[in-house]
Amino acid sequence: MAALKRLAAAIYAAGASAGALGVACRQAETVPAESKEPAAAASALAAPAEGPSAEFHDATFDLVIRPVGEYAAGVAATAEIVLTPKGEYHCNEKYPYKLKVSASPGVRYVAPVIGMDAVTIEPSRAVLRVGFTPETPGGKTLGGQLSFSVCGAARCLIEKRNLALAISVK
Repeated sequence: MAALKRLAAAIYAAGASAGALGVACRQAETVPAESKEPAAAASALAAPAEGPSAEFHDATFDLVIRPVGEYAAGVAATAEIVLTPKGEYHCNEKYPYKLKVSASPGVRYVAPVIGMDAVTIEPSRAVLRVGFTPETPGGKTLGGQLSFSVCGAARCLIEKRNLALAISVK
């Protein structure tokens, strides 16, 4: 029983320090303990089980990774990840958006983690520019795990999605 109490205290302390880091937007808490939508609140705490995709459509946001122009071997290029909140939600400008890129044969990214210096955030939209150089012609896959946050009047959701975009390189 004492071990359970220590575990509960540790979990509570971890949650409190996450709020102190400034990842919440305009709310006092990131996810209230009692939410009117418990399934949505729970999803904010755990990474979804779904596999990589070029698009995600949720009740609170749309997320897509898309090509920018055509791609040629050896030429620096860009893809875009676009987050569009839905309904009362907006992009959390205080959250440290980042993409942890997935290794892909024949693709060299500008960094293993692409962060806030590559993001433009407005309340209605966030765009992360993914810089890379395709090293060889043919089919390639771009992507990785995106960490982001959208907020509503009652709560902020902290999300992660695994993105993957198939491209053709000349």
